[in-house]
Amino acid sequence: MTSFIDRYPKSGYFKAADLLGQPDLNVQIDHVEFDVEIGDKTRDVVEFKNDGRSLVLNHACGSVIAALHGDEIEGWDGKWISLFTDTTVKFGNENKPGIRVRPVVPNSSNGASPTPVPPAEPTLTQDFGTVDF
Repeated sequence: MTSFIDRYPKSGYFKAADLLGQPDLNVQIDHVEFDVEIGDKTRDVVEFKNDGRSLVLNHACGSVIAALHGDEIEGWDGKWISLFTDTTVKFGNENKPGIRVRPVVPNSSNGASPTPVPPAEPTLTQDFGTVDF
């Protein structure tokens, strides 16, 4: 007999359904694994110290982590982020749930309030894409 679980094992990566209807999940970054082959794509993957699942890094999540903890990815090790499901992620012409990173550093263990991060100043490329002259 062929086992469904053997043919389709759990991926170990966060999915939107994992956090849908749940409170934010505060996770501590262990490290980022570069150039991981997932299916037919090569992606970077964020591994966590306090959760066995991993986050496949995308531009939206990576941009928030960089705004919170700096552009140097190796500097993210040991930093905390909050994951949540955003139900309004555009996928083609539809809104689908997706994992996102809150743009605040989660509460520390001493009960301090989250630290908000001001939005980055927009650049010409962010607002209009690359313009050829």
